[in-house]
Amino acid sequence: MKKLRLIVIALLISIFLSINVQAADVPPPPEEEGVWVIDSAEVLSDSEFNILNNKSNEIYLETGKPIVVLTIESYEEHNADGWEKWDYARFAFDEYGINDDNDQNKAILIFMSEQDRQFWTELGGGYSNEGWDSYVQEVFDYGVRPYLSEDRWFEGLLAAVEGMEQIVNQGDVTYPEWNKIADDSSPNWIIDEAGLIVDVDENDINLRINDIEKNTNCSILIVTIDGLSGKNASFIGPYQYADGAFQNYDLDECDILWLIITDSDAWGAYWDVQVRMGEQYNSNWIDYMYDKQWNIVDELYWGAEEVDDFLLHEIVDYSEKAILNDGFDMDEWIEINTPFLVLLPIMIALS
Repeated sequence: MKKLRLIVIALLISIFLSINVQAADVPPPPEEEGVWVIDSAEVLSDSEFNILNNKSNEIYLETGKPIVVLTIESYEEHNADGWEKWDYARFAFDEYGINDDNDQNKAILIFMSEQDRQFWTELGGGYSNEGWDSYVQEVFDYGVRPYLSEDRWFEGLLAAVEGMEQIVNQGDVTYPEWNKIADDSSPNWIIDEAGLIVDVDENDINLRINDIEKNTNCSILIVTIDGLSGKNASFIGPYQYADGAFQNYDLDECDILWLIITDSDAWGAYWDVQVRMGEQYNSNWIDYMYDKQWNIVDELYWGAEEVDDFLLHEIVDYSEKAILNDGFDMDEWIEINTPFLVLLPIMIALS
């Protein structure tokens, strides 16, 4: 009898689930080749559809990288009520099997839910280490959103496609190769592609970083490059390039990356320094390292104008302090919290 009751309960549960839970779905894919617009929400006229699709098709024929446009009426219509826009966009990206001709996952999906008034641009995984997030957000903020806020769907979607065209035409962002083992078979923590560091300094710094890594399992990677243009990264800038480099080198939550960029023009040498830290560091340490980042920039401009032994040891000193969570001197604490200390009297007065 007990076994029978269990069977009945199981049947009731399965019936309930089959009635109340349906898998999310996407609109049917186009049946013809060369169609990159799936306007399930029917927000486009025939002429608007053709203009948008022709634009996407031209981009694909030139680059081999598709930009697919998907509109739906609502999440509820596709059994995805309550989903986040990025979740549905990624789901649709995978369901349609969107990919580029070289199978590098360099494709883009532009997604909009009309009634939910939500929009998302999903870049394929092939772009994940290239630091395009800020650019994509900029395209939305300044090119797409003004149109969508006025229900001008075609203009907004066209602005999105034209903005994403810059990405597929840009070429692959590249990073210096990291030979993780040095000639003496020890770990290598310096990628001096720009040739700014003399061998003696490089060996000395590697020994220091090796000791830190052995004792803490946290590493410090120092990378030098000769400008962004040779990396197809001028378009995204040094900030996003550093973000992409941290991901590209698969650095861990306690690792620290220093990126030193040198370039020159008619006015002389140009320097940029970027530091990136893993997820374990709190905002105080991030502020501390950003402050030290600018110290290094100042030294490069107004000091020796070279990556010398003294500067490299400073970089390692700052990084080791953060890795060891070694606390702050009073003057360092004041420097980090100066914005808060300046605003505190105003906040008290307003309260």
